[in-house]
Amino acid sequence: MASVWTVSIDDTSSLISYLPHGDGGVGDQTSTGWQPWFSDSGGFNSAGGKDGLGMSYHVTALSGARLDFQFYGTGIALYGNASCSYDVSVDGNTQNLQAGGKGQLFAQDGLHEQMHHVSLTANASNSSRFWFDRVDVSRPLPSGISSPTSTSYPATNTSFIKYDGNWTVQNDPNAQIPSRENPAPFYEVSDAPASLSFSFEGTGVAVNGSRNWGGWTYDVNLDGTDSGYNASTMWLIGDALLFYQDGLDPTKTHTVNITPKVGGGFKFWLNSVTILSDSGVASGVTTNTYVAPSSSCKPPKLTTGDSSTSSAISNPTPTSGTSTAGSKQTNVGVIVGPVVAGVAVLLILAALGLWYLRRRRAFAAFTSANFSPYVLPPGPAPAPAIAGGEGGAATTSPSPLAAKLANESNSPYATTRAAPVSPAATPPTSVPPRSAVSAVSPQTVAPPPSLPLTPGEPQTSASAAASTVVTQPSSPDSHAAVDRLIQIIADRIDRTRPLGYGSDVPPPGYDA
Repeated sequence: MASVWTVSIDDTSSLISYLPHGDGGVGDQTSTGWQPWFSDSGGFNSAGGKDGLGMSYHVTALSGARLDFQFYGTGIALYGNASCSYDVSVDGNTQNLQAGGKGQLFAQDGLHEQMHHVSLTANASNSSRFWFDRVDVSRPLPSGISSPTSTSYPATNTSFIKYDGNWTVQNDPNAQIPSRENPAPFYEVSDAPASLSFSFEGTGVAVNGSRNWGGWTYDVNLDGTDSGYNASTMWLIGDALLFYQDGLDPTKTHTVNITPKVGGGFKFWLNSVTILSDSGVASGVTTNTYVAPSSSCKPPKLTTGDSSTSSAISNPTPTSGTSTAGSKQTNVGVIVGPVVAGVAVLLILAALGLWYLRRRRAFAAFTSANFSPYVLPPGPAPAPAIAGGEGGAATTSPSPLAAKLANESNSPYATTRAAPVSPAATPPTSVPPRSAVSAVSPQTVAPPPSLPLTPGEPQTSASAAASTVVTQPSSPDSHAAVDRLIQIIADRIDRTRPLGYGSDVPPPGYDA
């Protein structure tokens, strides 16, 4: 006989939609809709965020309160306690059931293996409430398979799950997530925009996360089909089934995108993703090899059985982990690194060799050259001394270089140097204009015969005039020019001394 695969969906799952509400707040809010109730946590909630422990139910005292859900399979069973009558609709076919049912309230098998829609409406009141526990959905398995293979990926597996947004890894300080028996890290996001996605190959997928005070709604897109769910509640439900889909094509790659409504104080929590497969190994599409941590998230609550029996399986152990790379891969870095280093060494050696050859050539050219000491080129011939100048004194015309240096007044020594005194002649008291100086022989100069003498002086003969001829020695201006040139060169080198100091100003760094 063929095996049957059964999945139990608890009343705390977001897959079940409660109308007009699934949690009315603190206290007994059953008169306005459905209200969560936990046997080991005092029944109804007394404070937001309280941990829900023990058996859980959704209770209503409102006539017309409804719950809806969809499933893939061939059979369905509803469980709870009914103190009132209720109606169950499967794909639009409604049955009216009387009060008094406990345990299994409704069951139907033999449906076509496809998606189905179920709706339950309670005709409740304050004196006759309806208590909903869970729903079991089932489908047949292929021949030779007793149960699908499941692979669980914790939220911390970022090789399988891609997060977009400001997600963070958290650990519950009270060790209640996913459960007290098996606490583990989980992912949390509180800022919009945020989303997560993953791809896989298999026949089914289940997503588990926390429902808590501060949660809100979220949208799930599976292969282009959108659906919306509610994660809000006043309780802390550490590991709720947030999404489940069965009956997928095992030969195709499926993609799931989850977009939570977060921000403004609302958050979303993810614990794990479980992939199911009927054909051997369920596998997720990963981009990197992942090694699972020592602790793993609890997979969804599942049950399996054959056509005659059904037994619950608590915390089933995944039969396979994430796939790892089984073949060796070439380490490109090990090959490329030495090659690049070798090329770099060859380039450095070539540069050193080129530098050495250029240096040898420069040195050979330097040693083979015939150098001579630098000689200052001689200045122009000194101007002659002219007898009979103004006042009858002989005059000497300064050389052009001396005149140039004398006109240069930007040196700090320009006003402190006195003109050199010639040992052979006294400088003239006045210098005639440059246009009055004639170019004559540099040896001896005789005054022109027609040059008049100073009035009042006696007339002299030609021999007397000849005695006034001055033998021109080496020009004192040429010595001055050399000294001046040396001073200017030193002035250009010694830039630390500011310009513009005169003979009445002490040098910088000394006291006056």
